[in-house]
Amino acid sequence: MIYEKNVIMKRPLKVDIRFASVYPNLYKTAMSSLGYQIIYGMINERKDSWCERVVYPDTRSIESNSHLKDFDIISFSLQYEQDYFNMLEMLKKAEIPIRRKDRKVKNDFDKNLTIH
Repeated sequence: MIYEKNVIMKRPLKVDIRFASVYPNLYKTAMSSLGYQIIYGMINERKDSWCERVVYPDTRSIESNSHLKDFDIISFSLQYEQDYFNMLEMLKKAEIPIRRKDRKVKNDFDKNLTIH
């Protein structure tokens, strides 16, 4: 578990969307990625969303220690070829099926989506 100062904390029950911004590489690489930092800031500017960071090899967020599969949206920032393998490893470790058709529907909104 990584502990930081100056993280953005919100009340989970006060937001509509919990967003996991995942960097499938080491912490020092993630923190030097300007794009990764910009996405974190932009999503957290919204009152209805809370973006939390997850960094390889962990599958829990830095901010609240939430498990990866507890988030509404999971987004990966892929910078290097090795990151693709790390992403698959993280999904497997978090017990999230790689194929969308193998994932369970979370709410009624998802049932109306067409899977291609």
